[in-house]
This record gives sequence, C-alpha cells and structure tokens, in this order.
Amino acid sequence: MNNPKEDILRHLWHPRYLGSANLRTTDNKKIIIKQFGNLERGSGPDFRNAKITIDGKDYTGDIEFHREFIDWNLHQHQNDANYNNVILHLVYENYLGNGEIFTDLKRKIPTVILSQFINRPIDELIEELSKSEFHSQNKTIRCAQKNDNISVNEINSWMIKLFDERIKQKVEKFRKRFNELQNNKWHQLFYEAIFEALGFLKNRNAMKTLAENTDLNYFINLQKNIESSQNQIEAILFYSANLIPNENELLSPTAKIKTHELKSILNEIVEVGTIKKMDKHIWRSAPTRPANSPQIRIAIGSYFVSDILSNKMFENMIEIFSNPITKPETKLIMLEEIIKTPTDNFWDYHYTFDSETNLKHAMLGNERKIDILMNAVVPIAILFGETNNNFVVSENANTVAKIIKTMSSNSINDAMEKQFIKNKISIDFGWQNQSLLQLYNNYCQFEKCNECEIGKIIYN
Repeated sequence: MNNPKEDILRHLWHPRYLGSANLRTTDNKKIIIKQFGNLERGSGPDFRNAKITIDGKDYTGDIEFHREFIDWNLHQHQNDANYNNVILHLVYENYLGNGEIFTDLKRKIPTVILSQFINRPIDELIEELSKSEFHSQNKTIRCAQKNDNISVNEINSWMIKLFDERIKQKVEKFRKRFNELQNNKWHQLFYEAIFEALGFLKNRNAMKTLAENTDLNYFINLQKNIESSQNQIEAILFYSANLIPNENELLSPTAKIKTHELKSILNEIVEVGTIKKMDKHIWRSAPTRPANSPQIRIAIGSYFVSDILSNKMFENMIEIFSNPITKPETKLIMLEEIIKTPTDNFWDYHYTFDSETNLKHAMLGNERKIDILMNAVVPIAILFGETNNNFVVSENANTVAKIIKTMSSNSINDAMEKQFIKNKISIDFGWQNQSLLQLYNNYCQFEKCNECEIGKIIYN
C-alpha cells in the first residue's frame, strides 16, 4: 500500500473516527474532545480553535498533526512562534516512547498517537480520508491543464488496466482472508464480503466484524438444536451488534413490538450467551441518508445469511458464472435476482427501530446491489475460479463486471471526470467509476505520474 500523505491522514482527527475513543497522551493522561477545531490550509498549525480537556483541565487553542513524532523538530516548530498556541500534538505513528516536544516558549506539548485509537486498518480508510480531503479543498490533479490532447483510445486503454488492477487487489484481499479461515471457507468468505459491502463507507469494517463474530459455524450448530429461521438470525445479529434498543426508550408502538419479539427469540436460544457483543459506539449513523443506517443494513444481512445457509446462495452464484452459454446480460439479471431481498413488514417502513415512515421503501436500493456485485460477488467469483482452475467462472465474472451500470458518483469521481475525462467519454458503467477511484487513490494523490500511462505520455 502507498503511504498516504499527511494531508490525507490528518482527516483522522474527526468524530467519525475518534468520537468514542478513550484517548490518552503518551504519558497516559486522559483526553476529552470538546471541539475538534477548524482545519487550516495556510501556514501554521493544522487545526484552530480546538477545545479539549486533559486530566480534568480545559484547554483552548491549536492542534498540529504529523505523520511521525520527530517531524515536530524536523519542521523546526520548536523555534517558530506561530506554534506557541498549540495545545496538542497529533502523531499517526512511530513514537519512540520517551520523546518530548516544546514550543518556542519552552512549554511542553502533550502528544497523542492516533494509530493506537483507530480501530480500522488504514488501507480500509484511504478512500474515506481522500474524499474528506477533496471536500475540504478544490483538489486539482497535476495534469489537469495538460491532458487535453490525450485521445479517447488512450484514456479507455488506461482505464481498463486500472479496473483490472483494482479487481486484482480485491481478489488478493479475499485470498488472504480465505487462507485464514478454517471451516465453510467459501460460504464464510462470501458472508463477510456481503456484509462489508452492506456497510458502505461508514460501517464497512463494523459489518465485517459482525460477520466474523457471528460466523456461519454458529448458525450451523444452532440449526442442529432448533430449526433456525431468518427471524432468529436477525435477533442474533442485532444482539451481537449491541443495537437492540430499550423498549422504554422507543416511541413507536410497532418498534416496541419488534424489539420485544427479538428479545423473546433470544430468550429461547441457550447458545446466545457465547456470542461476542460489539461496542455499540463503533456504529455510525447517517441522518441525511437514513437508508445507510446500520439497523436496516443488519436486517438486510439477516436475509442474506438465511439464503447462504438454506437457499444455496453461493452455489447458485457460481452456477450462473459457470454457464458458458447464457449472455452476460442474462447472467447479470440472474445475479440481481439472487441478491434481491424480500418484503419485510417492519423494515419496509423503518430505517432504524424508531424511525417509522408512511411510505414503503425498498430494503436494499439499487446502489447497494451494485456495491455488492462489484465488491463481493465479482471478486469472490474470480477467486473461486482461480482457486479451482475453473477459468470459465473467472472470465465470466470479469465480463459481467464490465456491464454493470453506474448508479451514483462521489466527489472524487466528479473531480476526475472534470479534470481527466473532460467529456471525452461517457461514464455509464460501474467499472469506469472504479477505474477513476483507482487512478486518484493510487496515482494522482501521490503524483506518481511516471507510473501513470497518461502521465508518461504528458511528462516524458
């Protein structure tokens, strides 16, 4: 993985990643964040007007972020009066264990090592952090003013290579996880991949952790004692996620009934006590996008688990890709039918337990179906084909991936279309969006123009 720039990493200083963290300084003093401060782009400290409490004492001032502890002195901040109002030094990694830093006024500044408090691998956060950086500035890629004469064929050729590169990275990630698993390897891997895709950006890692904590072996063993149903699977998932609310806190009568039903189901399952419960604070809600709430995503996931266990969802997927006769368009329709969720009397009218709506909505929207196809179904099918020397499956999965339509964009894709594509080609397919993300995240943000096929043309 490329080492992300400091400009990208400093977006870790955000309630999304640290809101529930029990932060401590390198000398073990407790920190409470009252106000994260405002990101600054000029000279001087990275964040202004922050408010924190250290060991019970309140501080208001600036915060400086560095990748490594030694950067404070390397950048000569100890001799710069512009940093005299710094109240906290944030470091991503590489604290030597006995260092101290001081302002120009010889005041000691406490340090926090952020990597100790981030519960997700940094390579899983790069896209989120990159988007945050894009939102905080109008980012311009290096070649934006020099790529006008690049041809359509050159762009298309490079984008195909970028998509293949991105798919290979996903396949290798799943291969590594597959080799770690012991039992029901393909089904468990598929389960985890679907849950990870359901989590989207904010809850991707939390959903994957939930799938690991409630692995398929648990549900299989449960079936030996009782006839496991989707309702029981749903109850267990919500129990492990630690998201079953207190009935007294709910306003909706239907939500009270639903919660009571889940708890009644759990009371009948003796083995539920063996399940690991998650910290509920790791779940991230999206008030402006209720369809992304973790509650409805877990409810959707319960149907997928039931289909994997009882309806041979994984086997059906492989069978579709194994067919040498059906057209890619037909295969895609069949795959979309497999990941289609049924109607649910409660969740068709709720996004969370206590957010009842009058209008019926689809539990799983088209955007998330595409996310599951691109980030779970396709790479796992490719891995299955490669592992079992069934290259028909791998080739068909690659072909289907190229015809999946795009449904939405994001700030990075929008910027890359304006600065790189420039209306030369139409972005109609998911693989094209994936290519542009790959281009920015692995080349443009690091200005690795000498490794970019377009950069070689422009700068060589």
